[in-house]
Amino acid sequence: MSWIIVDRSGYFGEKRDELQAGFDRQYGAGKWRIAWQWGEQIVERSQALQFYEDGYYEYFKC
Repeated sequence: MSWIIVDRSGYFGEKRDELQAGFDRQYGAGKWRIAWQWGEQIVERSQALQFYEDGYYEYFKC
């Protein structure tokens, strides 16, 4: 399946349930996902967090 970027929603916060319900209505339940764009790559949350962690490690190492 090929994915297209349709929104850059930013921080969900307290509106998470409302926003996710809206995406379900607009695109169909299970037919959308939250992902991070890293350059040309589209990555899941775990990979994005690993990129951040690696960057902090490199920045703060002695």
